[in-house]
Amino acid sequence: MTQATSIRDLFLADVTRPIPPVVWFNEQSPEKLASEVSEYIITGGWNDGHPNKRRIPIGIHEHYVNLLRAITAELDKVGGPDLPTCWISGFYGSGKSSFAKLLGLALDGVALPDGRALSEALIARDTTERRAELREAWDALRRKIDPIAVVFDMAGTNRDGEHLHHTAVRLVQERLGYCSPTVADFELKLERDGEWTRFEQVARDTLKRPWSEAKLRKFAEEDFSLVMSRMFPDHYVDPTRWFEVRAGTSARTESPDDAVKAIGDMLRLRRPGRDTTLFLVVDEVSQFVLANKDRLDRLRAFASALGSGLRGKAWLMALGQQKIDEDAGEAFLVWAKDRFPSQLRIHLDNTNIRDVVHRRLLQKTPAAEKTLRGLFETHRADLKLFAYKCEAITAEDFIEVYPLLPGYVDLILDITSKIRDRSTRAAGDDQAIRGLLQLLGELFRSQHLADRKVGDLITLEHVYEIQHTALDSETQSSMGRLLAECADDASGFLVRVAKVVAMLEQVQDEGPATTRDLIAQCLFDRLDRGSQVSQVTEALEELSRRNLLSFSEKLGYKIQSTAGDEWVGERRDMGVGGEAVSGRPSSTPCATSSPSPSAPACRAARSIGRACSPTASAATMSCSSIPAMTPPSGSTSASSPRTSARTRSGSRAAASTRCKIGSCGSAASERRSSRSRASSASRGRW
Repeated sequence: MTQATSIRDLFLADVTRPIPPVVWFNEQSPEKLASEVSEYIITGGWNDGHPNKRRIPIGIHEHYVNLLRAITAELDKVGGPDLPTCWISGFYGSGKSSFAKLLGLALDGVALPDGRALSEALIARDTTERRAELREAWDALRRKIDPIAVVFDMAGTNRDGEHLHHTAVRLVQERLGYCSPTVADFELKLERDGEWTRFEQVARDTLKRPWSEAKLRKFAEEDFSLVMSRMFPDHYVDPTRWFEVRAGTSARTESPDDAVKAIGDMLRLRRPGRDTTLFLVVDEVSQFVLANKDRLDRLRAFASALGSGLRGKAWLMALGQQKIDEDAGEAFLVWAKDRFPSQLRIHLDNTNIRDVVHRRLLQKTPAAEKTLRGLFETHRADLKLFAYKCEAITAEDFIEVYPLLPGYVDLILDITSKIRDRSTRAAGDDQAIRGLLQLLGELFRSQHLADRKVGDLITLEHVYEIQHTALDSETQSSMGRLLAECADDASGFLVRVAKVVAMLEQVQDEGPATTRDLIAQCLFDRLDRGSQVSQVTEALEELSRRNLLSFSEKLGYKIQSTAGDEWVGERRDMGVGGEAVSGRPSSTPCATSSPSPSAPACRAARSIGRACSPTASAATMSCSSIPAMTPPSGSTSASSPRTSARTRSGSRAAASTRCKIGSCGSAASERRSSRSRASSASRGRW
């Protein structure tokens, strides 16, 4: 197949342009928001009967409309809502952060550099068939409330182990124009006691400037102390007394109930008005509380107090990866079902991601669509027979996400989520663990996919090249050893197969087994490639023969761990008998000419499940097997179907063969030493 056009020429926009890896909640400048909203994609909004309605019954359009309508309905309740709490969920890369951030700051009335309100720019991004619904839902809510919002993420905003309600109070103080936290608490006390007007007058007389200016100075706390000494000389006998007493007392200690009362008082005093309504939009909530029962209990109390104390004057919009439903099993989710009403829950499903990827990155020119449609018709049969999940692929499916295949959208998202869940890196290390848009962008740039000929396809091998640095350390170490030991493979196909196995291994616990057919489908890299099952089968057999892959009937192929490789090698070198494998004691002696076995020999024997003990004769030693020889964690009892047969054959032969402990131990020790040197070299080389 020959094509003169490169892949980059197919798209409306430059597919190599950088796309931010994540949406940062703390990036809230008008310029940044203008950039984010300009590329925001609102999916869904299809009329009934449209073919895409079946694929995306609930898109971002429906989520915005449903949430805004649900909040409006709750505000219409007599006495206000009991639980003004919303839960916005979606796995890593689903777009929940963009959804919540733009909604929250739109409610806050942020203006963009061109003078437009963010809310207007956001609504204008809805170009769906039912876009009028979003305008109607927004206007209906705005007629009932005068909203402000505080939008933050717990991972980046939390200070010194604060609870969520502590962080919320501190940021509400900042949003409403209070001074630093220590001073802000006293500003609120002065307001509660009716002393605020007098304080402002004394501050102007003392500092020769209004407090609204003085509070912005680096010496604001010292200035506040001076003013307090003038107002309350009996309490603060010198100008620095308040500052000295309060220095180092900025840690927050209020209870959830106290926090809600403080928020209510600040709204009443700083934003008087019957319709003023606060929205607290908080990212990374589930990650923040899941591993800490105290945080969970405080969040539960805070959510309850918002309802009972403010009755809809303040709302909590919490974000997390976990979906709250009837099948939720984690302790946090079981509790959350009672604190986040079902009508106020939003879950961004991965069905939206394909449309976002298509419209933001992979949208084609009319001429490109015609070219791709012709290629699809030519290679339709090969796609359905040999490519990943293409049994029911249509021309529209193919055109939308090419050079990706439609089935890869869900698969890559699942792999990315699993890698992130298992990562030992700090939460938020998103330079290593990419979302789908960022992954595709890096493929086009670093892997030069944009410069390839039309007809080439993205495979899991390419995904590995971008994501391998985020894999767990054991997998990285094992892959380093594999790459070093396959350096003699001129075709490079062994390594290609192994990279696909490493990716599929991330999801095989919950997905299909990693079989040769699945691996071959995930290596389908050109429309005219044809079947690769026989070639993949040969590669799998060779990798298994070299003990670089393990195999189990339930999970299929996996990268052989370093520990598993050592265990299989030592078992083979020591000639373990069938009785040892089965757990039955062996009566076969292991004779030696020395009066006692050497220490290295004993250690080698014990390492594979044998115990060395003297017989009645001091000149003769026997090596008796101990039962239940268990492979190390990360390995399987059979590295492959061939290895299993080979091991059984070797075991039967070993059962009738005498060996010398010294020679057995020496062989095993030498193999471990050689393997250690190879592993060290491979890590350095990789």
